[in-house]
Amino acid sequence: MTVLITGVNGFIGAYLARHWLSLGYTVYGAARRWPDPPAGLPLHRRITFDLGGEIRPEDLAGADAVVHLAYDRKAGIELNVEGVKGVFAAAMAAGVSRQIFVSSYSARPDALSEYGRLKYRLETYFLERGQTIVRPGLVIGNGGLFGRNMEQILRMPLMPLLNAGNDLLPVVAVEDLVTAMTTLLQRQRGAYNLFNKGLIPMRQLVEAINRAGHHRAVYLNIPLSWAIAGLSCASKLGIRLPIDLDNLRALQQNQQGIHASDLEDLAPDCRSFESMIEAAVAHRTRL
Repeated sequence: MTVLITGVNGFIGAYLARHWLSLGYTVYGAARRWPDPPAGLPLHRRITFDLGGEIRPEDLAGADAVVHLAYDRKAGIELNVEGVKGVFAAAMAAGVSRQIFVSSYSARPDALSEYGRLKYRLETYFLERGQTIVRPGLVIGNGGLFGRNMEQILRMPLMPLLNAGNDLLPVVAVEDLVTAMTTLLQRQRGAYNLFNKGLIPMRQLVEAINRAGHHRAVYLNIPLSWAIAGLSCASKLGIRLPIDLDNLRALQQNQQGIHASDLEDLAPDCRSFESMIEAAVAHRTRL
């Protein structure tokens, strides 16, 4: 099996690449930039690529599948949409038979966040063309969005919790995500939701991180109206925070869950919530 991963230098992309290399797959990677000299992942092919740029036929030669993870946070919806479509078209022209688009739990036809709208548009595009899309929950591991938030939580003596921490989150261990993605390289095409069946309250997530990291914090309830006002002021002042109004809108809308989990079918031995948190924190302490 030969797989091209776009956005391979990201947390999920790198984890997928390492896993598939360990299985003996041939793995190509596309990324905006590479270290000089090249180090890290022993990929079979490195492709320098910006969304909106060109993927050459020789870059795709021999690929059986493409996994689409590339996302440009600084660009708008249109550049991201057209950039992914460009890779899709190039792969089809090169005879790549299977393509998997990594979407989001926030993707939905009525999405309030820009990110959710972007992902939904591309979901529709891939499904209409007989390909596969996946919607991961919050990916638990020592990297990505969770890893950044974990580091902040373990440093904070005072932990503010929006809505008393009652908002629910879908979660998936990064190990279970890559197991499911490996299965999907051979599975019938369609839409798959990759997160544990039980959604987790935000406070339970924070408490589990602090417990695993032997860190104590005082929890402070932040009413929703206060959070909206504070984030609005921060936006106007150009202050960057770990969460913005777009994230907040998505979180609140996601409380009205519309996706059912497919994870246990694809990764039958998926990890419990506590074990995935403990593993993520333990890996952090070994770095």
